[in-house]
Amino acid sequence: AHAHEPDAPPAPADANEVAELSLEELMQVDVTSVAGVAKPLMQTPAAVFVITPEDIQQTGHLSIAEALRIVPGLDVARVSSNTWAVSARGFNARFSNKLLVLVDGRALYNDLFSGVFWDTADIVMEDLDRIEVVRGPGATLWGANAVNGVINVVSKSSKDTQGWLLTGGMGTQEQGFGTARYGGKISDESYFRVYTKYFNRDGGENVTGGNAADDWRQGRAGARLDLGVQGDTKVTISGDVYGGDSGENIGTPTLTPPYQQLIRGDTHVEGGNILGKLEHTISETSGIQLKAYVDYDARDNAMLDEHRRTLDFDARHFFQLGERHSVIWGLGYRNRADSVQGSAIVSFTPDERSEDMFSAFVQDTISIVKDKVNLMIGSKFEHNGYSEWEIQPSARVEWKVAESHTVWAGISRAVRTPTRTGQDLEFLIGVIPPPLAPVAVPVRLRGNPELEGEDLLAYELGYRVRPSERVSIDLAAYYNRYEDLITQSPDPLNPADYLQANDGSADSVGLEVAANWQVTSRWRLGGAYTLQCSEVMGRSDDEQDSAPRNQFNLRSSLDLCDSVKFNTVLYYYDNVRDGDVPTYTRLDVGVTYTPRPNVELSFWGQNLLDEHHLEMVDTYFARPSMEIDRGIYGMLTLRF
Repeated sequence: AHAHEPDAPPAPADANEVAELSLEELMQVDVTSVAGVAKPLMQTPAAVFVITPEDIQQTGHLSIAEALRIVPGLDVARVSSNTWAVSARGFNARFSNKLLVLVDGRALYNDLFSGVFWDTADIVMEDLDRIEVVRGPGATLWGANAVNGVINVVSKSSKDTQGWLLTGGMGTQEQGFGTARYGGKISDESYFRVYTKYFNRDGGENVTGGNAADDWRQGRAGARLDLGVQGDTKVTISGDVYGGDSGENIGTPTLTPPYQQLIRGDTHVEGGNILGKLEHTISETSGIQLKAYVDYDARDNAMLDEHRRTLDFDARHFFQLGERHSVIWGLGYRNRADSVQGSAIVSFTPDERSEDMFSAFVQDTISIVKDKVNLMIGSKFEHNGYSEWEIQPSARVEWKVAESHTVWAGISRAVRTPTRTGQDLEFLIGVIPPPLAPVAVPVRLRGNPELEGEDLLAYELGYRVRPSERVSIDLAAYYNRYEDLITQSPDPLNPADYLQANDGSADSVGLEVAANWQVTSRWRLGGAYTLQCSEVMGRSDDEQDSAPRNQFNLRSSLDLCDSVKFNTVLYYYDNVRDGDVPTYTRLDVGVTYTPRPNVELSFWGQNLLDEHHLEMVDTYFARPSMEIDRGIYGMLTLRF
């Protein structure tokens, strides 16, 4: 491990330099989400996929959620113009509750709804250094809710984003978007950047052919300051503010005929955050990291008005103990406070709640056979206000069989804690109309203060190989055993209602493959395949079918000449829920023209095989499902 945990390894100055990295160099990209300190991907004993700036350029995606489509083991389904469902290793839904998402160490997991609002997960994509995606438990380092995976979005240091960046574009769906970013130098040790961005995205159609009214507009601005970038003590301060509106159709039950109404309106979001990080190198083999942030976000629509504030502090220390032990340990504290004004459909009791979480972890990487076999063992210890104490241990082993062959295996326990939705919710989910009842009877889903955490025991096995300088293959297989899954069961006190309870269990197995082939110096192919099978017992929502059994993607990047790149991406997804979401294939094609080193023109066609297609049935609200339209866009990028 390196002597300190940097925000990011040194980043190339522009996308053209990134594209010149060899497969060997890409396999040595440092990741921090598993070991806690920077470690080459080839030597990481976990199922990890790294999305680089080159991948963003070669796939044409304009958001973090869309960029995740190329990762094996992830299911990315667009629910509407402004909403995504993203999960790892199954259990996909609008609020996937077993996936932890971080942006520069700031958690985006919303514990009111047990998931991530992807419409507010955004950065300047040109400032992205990498996205580390860990499939499988990451609880030993990151704690509760890192059950099926961790997505860690890492931005570049402001030292690597100097000068002006201006982007702008438009298209059929992307009706207008643009970014202005400036990076400056205070001294040889201190750098900064500031940015602002805005987009306006058109809505689509629902499956009945009507207007989905899901158009989306959002603006964002922020800044970052990096001090002491070449010294033993580094300080990073960053912050963002955002605000926007998106259209939404919400189906709500009523106690009068026709017992259902469709409400159309805007969801307004706003928020901001400020994060500070200090990294100090004590010696070549030890250092400390201190991190703190404050995050505020608000969301207002016809269902509820939510305001949330998060305060988080984290301290980590790593050191070498003798010749064989690399130890990292840390302490953490988090306070989350929210205020929720509900409606006739949704309410929370109490309407305000503040929760404290305390945590500690320790992890030791032991060199069993020097430069050959390493054992990583550790555990997270947490106390939260919902399920009290949780202990989440893991053990992983890495065996370097040969110079370009690595085998790894792991066993881990992870927990998904109950949330406000699980304990404090009252949700009108339907009505029993006459003549099934003498009068219209409301059907409600209620929270349960006695809920415990969901429990996962995961077994993993992986193999990485570079059979030649031009080919790399990464395989991972897993078996997951879930206990105490939170289900919806009839309320014994009111049979018309449902109560949340820990009555479910599940078994899940899967295989994930990623491969790259440098066919020639100008042509690179990449691909990923996922097989996922699960059997869920005790659930009423058939969640075992919420992710495709088979999916794959194939990527081609061809340099037609020094200034023109031709990129193609093909995605395939099996049908979901016995055909509720039919099988679909998506084709994206893009051309990038760079007439000068600081000028870039991109043109992309997306979803070219179908005029529109369905990717997810949103079971949270009774409304027509939205279809994703074919689209084209063009973008101009200037750097100076």
